[in-house]
Amino acid sequence: MTGMFARQKMRRVPPSLHTLKYGLESIEFLWIRGSGRRLRIEVNSDGRVRVFSPAGAALGQILPFVTGKAAWILRSREKVRHCVRLTWPSLPRAGDEYYWEGRLLRMEEVPGLRFSIRIEPERFLLVCPPAADSDRLARQAGLRVRAEAERLLRDRVRACLLTIPILTPGKARREGLASGLAPGLSSPQVSFRMMKRRWGSCGRDGRVVLNVRLAQLPAACADYVILHELCHLRHHHHGRAFVDLLARVVPDWKSRKKELEHFVMV
Repeated sequence: MTGMFARQKMRRVPPSLHTLKYGLESIEFLWIRGSGRRLRIEVNSDGRVRVFSPAGAALGQILPFVTGKAAWILRSREKVRHCVRLTWPSLPRAGDEYYWEGRLLRMEEVPGLRFSIRIEPERFLLVCPPAADSDRLARQAGLRVRAEAERLLRDRVRACLLTIPILTPGKARREGLASGLAPGLSSPQVSFRMMKRRWGSCGRDGRVVLNVRLAQLPAACADYVILHELCHLRHHHHGRAFVDLLARVVPDWKSRKKELEHFVMV
């Protein structure tokens, strides 16, 4: 390890809790050593602050670093207090509440001969056979919800592609956009994963990965993420060219992005 931290072998030190005064505010943070080559701070969706540092860092280096970031920490902490916290229904049970397409739905259970789950405008409806094992039903329900999320997102991807002819190679050539985003954009390779922090990604190989949890967002926010990643098929950066293309595809992208920031995954 180079720079301000000496290269040395150290036993792993468990995380430690510290408090720093900043004006009238107190910032409590968990210091985690031995994580990466540089100092970094993370404000979790529940408002808790974690500071990561190389193993050789000393508290005398950490405190000034946190002090320098204190204003940002307080803003971030205040922001998450007003965010909508999205819990994913991995093991849903009757009485639980989860967001779906921007609406908070309650999980309700009714008797039936065969297990099924329906997502209605105001509720998740679980149809449960008599004397069914509750743990097994919860696992089945979680799998069904995920399958429904992927079906919903596949439909959203198809809808997005239909509404953005500017991205197809022929239209792009007519409008002077060189060769368009990429050959075969009409059917890009899209997969779905459960991700903890990111809504989506686009690799340089043209593979688009979308977070299954996009199904919990309002349609405008989910579409913004999908269109954002599709634009990366042409520009693999967030520079001016990318922003110009995004603005043509999603003219109100700034307001959609702002709305998206009100949702946090927990």
